Amino acid sequence: MTFAQEHEGILASAQQLLDNHLNESAELLLGYLLSTIPPTHNDPETLSVYSKASALLGDACVAGGQDNRALGLYCTAYRILNNHGRKDSLEERKFLSTLKERQALCYSRLGLLKEAIDEAERIPVADASVKVLMKLAGWYEERMLLKQAKEAYINILRKEPLATEAMMGAIRYGVEFDDLIRCFPATAAGTWTKDYIWSYFAARKHRYVDALQKLERLEKLTPLPNCDVLLSQADCHYKSGDLLKSHTAFRKVLKRDTTVVKHMDRYAILLAKRGQRGALEQNANALSKRNPKRKESWLAMACSRREQGDLPTALSFVQKALDLDAKYAEAWLMKGELLVSSGKIQDAIPMFRVALAYDESLAAYEGVLTCYLTQERLAEAHELTANIGARMSGLPNALILMGSVLQASGGPEGHKSARGMFEQAYKSNPRCTAAVLALVTACEKDGDDQLAVQLLKEHAGDIQLATLHCRMAEIFFRHAKHEEAMEQFSTALQIDRNFEPAAKGLKKLNKMLESDPMTLLADSDDDDGDDMLSNEY
Repeated sequence: MTFAQEHEGILASAQQLLDNHLNESAELLLGYLLSTIPPTHNDPETLSVYSKASALLGDACVAGGQDNRALGLYCTAYRILNNHGRKDSLEERKFLSTLKERQALCYSRLGLLKEAIDEAERIPVADASVKVLMKLAGWYEERMLLKQAKEAYINILRKEPLATEAMMGAIRYGVEFDDLIRCFPATAAGTWTKDYIWSYFAARKHRYVDALQKLERLEKLTPLPNCDVLLSQADCHYKSGDLLKSHTAFRKVLKRDTTVVKHMDRYAILLAKRGQRGALEQNANALSKRNPKRKESWLAMACSRREQGDLPTALSFVQKALDLDAKYAEAWLMKGELLVSSGKIQDAIPMFRVALAYDESLAAYEGVLTCYLTQERLAEAHELTANIGARMSGLPNALILMGSVLQASGGPEGHKSARGMFEQAYKSNPRCTAAVLALVTACEKDGDDQLAVQLLKEHAGDIQLATLHCRMAEIFFRHAKHEEAMEQFSTALQIDRNFEPAAKGLKKLNKMLESDPMTLLADSDDDDGDDMLSNEY
């Protein structure tokens, strides 16, 4: 057996050991091989063996969590082969590229993102694997190099046309859907994927009605419910402000598959908005136990702790989510919201800005606007709402944000214009809870409590929210309708027994009635026809 044959046999055995996850065995065998080759040996064939053995030993070190050592081995392997290898060999050129990829991945795991990008950029695009290009796109995003991220996603699609993650990444940073048409094969699966990606494109453009229509057609194409389609429907309904339909879609998903993790962070936020704290806590705990390496699990935990008033723990869970994915827009958004709740308004603004860079959502815009209005930075608030209007005109939640800035401007004209915005938002989607509550507040300011109660009652018939019943109770209390107020406070607490505004309102009402029991009797005998709230309400 020749020198080369013997060493090639050892390399093959080491590779087999690595494939079987016997990392220490491979490390021992490769250490032996490297110790038999003198460092001064200049034979190209021998140096090639040394280079390959160093690279395999680096792989064994990576598997054992020794990234620093692995990085040194990969650098040694690259230097030897680059200096003494056959420049005309396609095989060696590809091997050099894989060594650069391994170096880049080591730098990334060591937290050296700039160095990781530098190494990856040295690989010719023609030789780069889809895996490293996906990593490179993600590293660009983490460093806010979004133009470069877009180009990386386009390069991926040139190699792997059906990489939907790359399609979505390209769309996020400005690629039009028509530029992706060539990616889809003329098959049933290709057509289905094309329509699914189109719905994603429409949703990114805030064309939720168009996206939902496409998703409804996709839903009818398969005999069994498709979780990805249902989750996209739930997300579109949520972002358009229709919490009831969003909840219904999520329930369909969980009926189909209780182990789904994708978008369960959104479901957790939805449960919080609905006041279902018990279900939220149960859902979050189950997610974190089953899927501790998924970012959605920790955001759900953060959402649950926030609802319990434990802001520091909620913030620590948000950081866990960001440690898993630094590009996680929802986590940056919640971090901003938690900082606002802690009174750190100025610190919150950059968090919302990062969230907007990764996902231009109304919730992130709302976060920035809340900070501006709190700081009385009205000029900047108006400038931001002009941008919102240009990008998302017609969406109920966008109209509400624009109305809130007009309201903050003060004066009768500001209030009148704001109410007009809220009415427009309500007309565009009467099922939008935020639109209902905004219009109710405007009605109360105008003394139109009868219409306010009517709106709340109609909406409470569609969706059980403690907030709706509490708002009704407050109006009834203000008009000395104590029986009705008590009933609505109690209903709110039945929906969410920890809902603090309802608990405080009921306590105040009971205290008043205890001090003057005749108040309730007088209330029941009151037939004053001039009362703004008739017995009908």
